[in-house]
Amino acid sequence: MEYLNKLVQYTLWANRSWMLFISKEMEQDEYLLKIVSHILLSEQAWFQRISGVKVNRSIWKPLALNELSELQETHRSEYRLLMEQDPGRIISYQRFSGEAGRSALSDILMHLTTHGAHHRGQMAAYASARGVQPVNTDFIRYSRISHPTQ
Repeated sequence: MEYLNKLVQYTLWANRSWMLFISKEMEQDEYLLKIVSHILLSEQAWFQRISGVKVNRSIWKPLALNELSELQETHRSEYRLLMEQDPGRIISYQRFSGEAGRSALSDILMHLTTHGAHHRGQMAAYASARGVQPVNTDFIRYSRISHPTQ
């Protein structure tokens, strides 16, 4: 669970890094806001599934930067609570497609980390194609910053 916790912390850091990048470099860019919103709203939908509450299906709705920051802080708390639970706990849920599923909590958390990384890669390619140097949110960079070797 320790390694999964590191991936969750990386995800929070990378999402925050992209929000800061957008606010400084490409604040009015609708695509970037839409994608980072999608990452956070998808996390929210999974947190709702895990909690057994009605899932908000609006996972492609662009949010303002202040809304993203608030949601990110809520997610920081959600992740912390989930990391204290049994990683093998099986969660039953229904996907937006209607497909029923059952997954271990640890697998859902791993899914959230890889889902975010996928979309952050898309955002980096998008910014680069527009001549803007994207923020570096590679996992190895996070590791060097958060746990530098002496």
